[in-house]
Amino acid sequence: MDKIEKEIDKLGRIVLPKAYRDILGLKAHDKLSVSLENSTLILSKPESLCVLCNSRLNADMKIPLCESCILKIKSI
Repeated sequence: MDKIEKEIDKLGRIVLPKAYRDILGLKAHDKLSVSLENSTLILSKPESLCVLCNSRLNADMKIPLCESCILKIKSI
């Protein structure tokens, strides 16, 4: 995609272009991770991690547990 220049408002906000939000599947109230590498500001979707073992989750889950931890809990 082409680069798009956006103006920062007096509160320090920018509006993410709809095309980018659509590509990433972002909607109102979603969270983004913000990081700085060298002079580049990076916005990304936060990683979903299991709250028990910190392993990566495949998809946005209502209960942030991996399959392994769910199976362990069920066996108790």
